[in-house]
Amino acid sequence: MAFNPDHKFPWKIEDVEAIASSFFDKAPGKTSNRNKWAWAAREAVNYLNARRNACEKALERNTAISNHYQREQALAKEREKLPEEWPYEKAVKYITGEHVWDRALKKFKQFALHQWKGNPEQADEDLEKFRSQKTIKKSDVIELRRFFIGFWEYHIKTQKRASGKKGGRTKKN
Repeated sequence: MAFNPDHKFPWKIEDVEAIASSFFDKAPGKTSNRNKWAWAAREAVNYLNARRNACEKALERNTAISNHYQREQALAKEREKLPEEWPYEKAVKYITGEHVWDRALKKFKQFALHQWKGNPEQADEDLEKFRSQKTIKKSDVIELRRFFIGFWEYHIKTQKRASGKKGGRTKKN
């Protein structure tokens, strides 16, 4: 018997027969036994396909959770190795993920401006406060980096949206 409406999931005849026998009694009335078995076989295959799809989705979800957990563990190990006190320049480079001071400072200024909702005076005050400290605590660096990563992803998306880039094409007017 080569009956399988979905070739993506080739089931064994024994699997289909086992499930179809449980569906046979639920088949619509006033049909011949042959049609009842065909209906039950289709329902069995649909049931098995739905079950496999559910298992695949659960596996994908569990894999995503596991990957997230592993990333968080790696981040926690990295944070344990960080020094307790950071010089201002080194902290800004770490927070922004840049190795060049000019680019790091530019990104950090954009971040400060975003934090103060576009108020340049408040942003400059905030930056001056950090500069005057000369060192930044480990906890502050970690917190700022966490906020900066979210900000920078948002910033990049809005820049792409504003320029109309999609697949390298410019926006049509």
